[in-house]
Amino acid sequence: MQISSGRPGTQRLRFERITLFADKAQGKYNTIIAGENGKTQVWLDQCVMLNKQGRWKGNVNVLGNRYVSYITGGLSTQLNNGPAARLMRNHRVEHITSDAFTSVAVAINSTVVDIDRGPTSAHPDFHQSHVAKPDQFNTNRILYNVRGIDCIAQGFFGLNLKDSAFVNCLYDKVQGNYYRSQYSGKLDHVLFFHITLPNQTWLWRSNLKTRNCYILNSLFQSMGTMKGADVLGVTISDTHIMGKNSMSKTAHLTVGSPMFINAQENNFAIPTSSPAAGNAPRLQTVPADINGKARQNDKVDRGAFIAE
Repeated sequence: MQISSGRPGTQRLRFERITLFADKAQGKYNTIIAGENGKTQVWLDQCVMLNKQGRWKGNVNVLGNRYVSYITGGLSTQLNNGPAARLMRNHRVEHITSDAFTSVAVAINSTVVDIDRGPTSAHPDFHQSHVAKPDQFNTNRILYNVRGIDCIAQGFFGLNLKDSAFVNCLYDKVQGNYYRSQYSGKLDHVLFFHITLPNQTWLWRSNLKTRNCYILNSLFQSMGTMKGADVLGVTISDTHIMGKNSMSKTAHLTVGSPMFINAQENNFAIPTSSPAAGNAPRLQTVPADINGKARQNDKVDRGAFIAE
């Protein structure tokens, strides 16, 4: 189905099990569905959304910013960004140019495969916290059981993030490029639980100010801190860091190779013999891993996966 421009004429729409597409080769900004007044609600259930001209043509996105959207199941492909949504569940995003989950308030059990800006000037991110003014915050952002695979992009990025949580997340960056995960500005009450970031540096930037931020039971390649970064509000505990680590205040840190089962095939689970296995406290708020396997023992594995 191709939807022409114009007003929807209703405040509630549901599309189920259909393909919604654009066929745009040019343009600074195009949408597959446009709304009005920010009051129209749309539910995309088991739908496929794409631009027939490919991700690097027409700057096509699924929804304009005048929709309140909910996305369950389905696929978004060959687009500029992943779809904006108040809630996204069980959705797959693939072959996009720029940001995957930046415009999603709550994403659960969702995946992005292949972010590549190609010949465009895009600034791609797995998740970005962006604000227009320095006194603004992004609040109540949640990614739970969300993964990124084969991405040429920054991972966790941005500034001025508050009351947000990232739990059971895997971000796999294609090696051989400069993209990092990095935060600046203000972070206030932000949680990173059971994160696996196997091949990207995590950087705290120089103008950072933190309060009540926690990194628990996670697995990182490396962590750096720029001069002037205020990291006093960051608590890191029961986390594994493979390489360099600039954070002096860490509790129960493990280091070295985590012995991924098969990183070349994107299997970032660890074996039970890994130094990151079986030695982190079980968190009541994270009873299962990214694949839905129950964490039953009092001591659990670091990262998003249960050890195999």
